[in-house]
Amino acid sequence: MLRAARDHSCKQLLCVVVDYLSPDTEDFLERCNAVVLRHELRQLPARIVDAINILRHEKIGRWVSQSWVWAEDPNYDPDAVAIAEGKQDRLKQDAIYVRLAGDGGVAPTHAEFTRERIRTERDRADRLARLTEGVLSGEAYPGLDYDKVEELLRALFASTGQSCTMGDGL
Repeated sequence: MLRAARDHSCKQLLCVVVDYLSPDTEDFLERCNAVVLRHELRQLPARIVDAINILRHEKIGRWVSQSWVWAEDPNYDPDAVAIAEGKQDRLKQDAIYVRLAGDGGVAPTHAEFTRERIRTERDRADRLARLTEGVLSGEAYPGLDYDKVEELLRALFASTGQSCTMGDGL
């Protein structure tokens, strides 16, 4: 896990999960309404399940052994795959650093960073920090659906080579 904490795409995959555990007010209300008002089953979104599966199998699993292959290629959520391939990290890099073009000039970036986007990202960082503080202080369930994410992580890291899907009741 320490190696994963130093890997940019692993950290971004973990941030997807932590962001889900500590949603903004609008997402929190929507998830509560889904369960309470619409009587929908509490289920982890494919993006979250797949971010954890990619972290476990495609990242950490391949550090342990690169000699295995899937019987069938997994059909991961496209957002989780993009994050694993570094899309989120490139956006962050574009926000912080200047890229150089082949001629030594400043290369254009495709990311647009408005004041609103910066405010949103700061709020997200604050939520992630609060959840982390809750976990470190020993709160039993510091985030929404923390129990389901913990169950999935325990199952995946206890198993060898088995992935979980949305149909597994998560």
